[in-house]
Amino acid sequence: MDEMDLGRPSLVGLMPDGDAVYAAAISGTYALQISVVDLDSTQVTASFQYTALSMGSAPPSMRIAPQVRVTQNGLAAIAHPFMYSYQFLNEQGSVEGNMTREFEGLVPPYSTEFRGARVVRYFSNLAAPLPLSDGYWLGQASWPTNLQSGKSFFDALESGNPLELEYESSLDVFDQSWELVYSADRETRRSLFEGMGIIGTDGQGHVFEYQQDGTIHKILVEIVR
Repeated sequence: MDEMDLGRPSLVGLMPDGDAVYAAAISGTYALQISVVDLDSTQVTASFQYTALSMGSAPPSMRIAPQVRVTQNGLAAIAHPFMYSYQFLNEQGSVEGNMTREFEGLVPPYSTEFRGARVVRYFSNLAAPLPLSDGYWLGQASWPTNLQSGKSFFDALESGNPLELEYESSLDVFDQSWELVYSADRETRRSLFEGMGIIGTDGQGHVFEYQQDGTIHKILVEIVR
């Protein structure tokens, strides 16, 4: 196998047993090289490549990697950079479950030569899933509503008539079977709770959201069955 061009590894988080998870983007792919490290011995206990679903190759210098989050049961990954799709992996990289929403509004990232330089522009955002409580999960997405493709954005920019993008966002709750049970859409990139964005949960039903004034609010989300 050809040597991979890896980006700089970053710490994703700690597994319940204390092992550290690192991920590095692989140039020219929509993939990550994931390594699990025993911090006591500093030995790599697992290493595998995770590739986004149904993706071809990317430009050689382009790194668009799936987001990965550590959970109590393993890893939760964004399975596609512009489809609403998550996958749950164990510590060895095997897929143990899928969580999706029928949705086609996400605009893929776009790479092009612009004014003498290679640029990559991201238009939509799908955040890695967060655990709520009792096996429920929280998904988040935002997307432009007046843009069909990255090419049309740069074409407008070249013509001197740049597009002013308009956004919508969604906050989605999935149950223990990874089925969508609730969804709330808003005509803004800001979250349902009016803050700048949800930055985490405690797995006990509380959501932590960053506010414009720099404070963090702790919000209780109750699932009414």
